[in-house]
Amino acid sequence: MKALHLIIYLSVIAVLLYVSRLEKQKKKLQEQRRKLKLDYPEIVGNMAVFVSAGMPIKYAWNKISARYSTKRNKKEHPGFELFVTGTKRMADGESERSVYHALAINAGIIEYGRLSRLLVQNLEKGSRALAPLLEDETEAAFVERKRMALKSGEEAGTKMLFPMMLMMGVVMAIVMTPALLNFKV
Repeated sequence: MKALHLIIYLSVIAVLLYVSRLEKQKKKLQEQRRKLKLDYPEIVGNMAVFVSAGMPIKYAWNKISARYSTKRNKKEHPGFELFVTGTKRMADGESERSVYHALAINAGIIEYGRLSRLLVQNLEKGSRALAPLLEDETEAAFVERKRMALKSGEEAGTKMLFPMMLMMGVVMAIVMTPALLNFKV
């Protein structure tokens, strides 16, 4: 009988550990996507500035990668890391088109897919209107970043509500205790 209880307990623990690991992976993936989305406006903005100045896309890509590489710090910027990886792949002889497609695939979010399509379309059709398209994309990206910041602020406020209620209860107890102790029946 004890062995059966032990097996059941171990099975429950194993399932809980598995679910916990899945939850950690899910949170890590969400954090990675959040960081990618935060990097996106700066990347597209830099690309728009360089292309507007007349720089070819490949050189603009390499410039963004080089700037990040020189000022790389301890904070992780996965969007810029994708550019560094792409630069290395181009240096190894891979075509620009495949590197731009890989950007969308490796990032796995819609924003980088749009940037990838713009870059590939420019390679195929030689669009002279790339700079205005990138500027429009930059504006949209900054609006989205602002929306994300507002959402994060709202979530932080909600998370702080319970601890504030607990502190209010403690303050109320501190204030009410002397009054209740002095209360005569």
